[in-house]
Amino acid sequence: MTFHKCLTIREKKLTDDRVLFHTQSLLGGALAGQKKFAEAEPLLVEGYSGMQEREAQIPANAKVRLTEALQRLVDLYTAWDKPDEAGKWQKKLDESKAAAPPSKPNR
Repeated sequence: MTFHKCLTIREKKLTDDRVLFHTQSLLGGALAGQKKFAEAEPLLVEGYSGMQEREAQIPANAKVRLTEALQRLVDLYTAWDKPDEAGKWQKKLDESKAAAPPSKPNR
């Protein structure tokens, strides 16, 4: 199944679920990797915004998805040669990482 089909199904069944927004971000990242920047941008922005608005619903072990979504936005604007936008998202990413609890070492 393609990301496009997956997103279409999730848009119908999970209209207000964090998984929908994670899927948007993943698809946006895939499109950005194909240099389809204009198509990727709204998916990445909406995906991150949707997850951020539902942060309280995200289990602790999945909160890394927010950081990953921010990194995809930084990567998009860096590849698209939009340094001002990349800098804006990098600032949010840095703030997010600074506020995150320290990770536990693997045992």
